[in-house]
Amino acid sequence: MMPHRVGFKLKEGFIRNPIQNDKGEYVCANCGKSLAFDKRRTRWCSDKCMIEYHEKYTLSWGTLRHKMLIKSNFTCIRCQFHREVPKGDDGQFRLREYDDASSEFVVDHRVPICMGGEEFDENNLQVLCKRCERIKTRSDMRKWTRSRHHNPFEVRSDSLRNLFIIQRAIEDFV
Repeated sequence: MMPHRVGFKLKEGFIRNPIQNDKGEYVCANCGKSLAFDKRRTRWCSDKCMIEYHEKYTLSWGTLRHKMLIKSNFTCIRCQFHREVPKGDDGQFRLREYDDASSEFVVDHRVPICMGGEEFDENNLQVLCKRCERIKTRSDMRKWTRSRHHNPFEVRSDSLRNLFIIQRAIEDFV
């Protein structure tokens, strides 16, 4: 059984508990400023520090997907389908055009997770258009199905053991 997909990964260096300096004072996990220990804000001196810290030490699927789409320049690696996404004056993508373009692409795992591929490894990810992704998924499913089926003439030891137990139970009953 596969583990439940979380949707984010903690990077190395992520700290769960409050940090104390040499003097025993609690300090911000992001900037190192001294902070008044409070039950609600145990690791950061401000919301800004909390956001910066999480950007550094957590990796969400949405962030990784965005990064892969930008890296591929909104181009399918199989059929080279490309979608131009205009940027605003500030150099950022216009949200509506970005959403429209990103909905035409899928960030796909080269080696599916069910076949041992890493979920958050950029080397295991590729950008495909929806058409190419459907073709690839069908192929992956065929491979996975073939790998799951065993030879029908192969006798498995657990099947023999179960057969032996059932046979003995019938003999005891009769």
